[in-house]
Amino acid sequence: MFKHLALFTIGLLIAAAPLRAQDDPCTREAVIVSFAQAADIDAWVGEYTNCPVFIQRAVRQLATGYQLLGSEYLPFGAAGDPYTFSSVWTWYQGSAGGLVHSIDAAANTVTLIADAQTDQRDAITTAPVLAYATTGDFAAQVKMNFDPLAVENGAGLGVRAAQDVTHWLRIVREGGDIVVSATQAGTTTEIERLPYEEGEDDVYFRLTRVGTLYTLAYSVDAKDWRTLATDYAFDLPAEVEIFVTVYSPPGVVAARFSEMKID
Repeated sequence: MFKHLALFTIGLLIAAAPLRAQDDPCTREAVIVSFAQAADIDAWVGEYTNCPVFIQRAVRQLATGYQLLGSEYLPFGAAGDPYTFSSVWTWYQGSAGGLVHSIDAAANTVTLIADAQTDQRDAITTAPVLAYATTGDFAAQVKMNFDPLAVENGAGLGVRAAQDVTHWLRIVREGGDIVVSATQAGTTTEIERLPYEEGEDDVYFRLTRVGTLYTLAYSVDAKDWRTLATDYAFDLPAEVEIFVTVYSPPGVVAARFSEMKID
């Protein structure tokens, strides 16, 4: 998937860029040659700020492809702009105001911050959400650092219909429990709830889809997994968004996500 993104972007440069003088750095030939020679991908992106917008866009996409090829984990920050999300993500702020996310490009982590009175249940979609669009079967995994301040504080990993943000399935840490729940037709149903006996701030979540069957599990070391739902039948369309979120009806709380991978 990620190699295809890089190859597609090179094709975009070749097909879309008009021929210009050989000393023009914004030509397709110059971009491809300089990309192959770049030692610092962030600095390389910055060299094209004076080029046409479509060239800048293609350069950023090519840099994203480079990031993806270099790690099994998805990059949260955009190449050349550590304060902006990578183009593989879609950001939904919800009803939160002010600073609602913080990206650490060097560590490849993102911290999502939920204001008071933010939630994700029934028809409520006020919680901040970071989403990755995909289709078909998948296996998604993320590491989360979360210290809930109240039993209503929650954060975790989920999947939802691309065209209906109130139609979702997720696994979260909520207070002192690990909870699997789903929302359909405006009603949230709790599928399974277990005490989070390990008590560690760091926890891994894994969510897989095969056809219409979903398996949701958690682990403290990404080796030994405890499954809360196995082959759970849930009706979602082929086009979905895999997401991470944090919500807090009673007050402000934050969750840090890292080691995100989707196969």
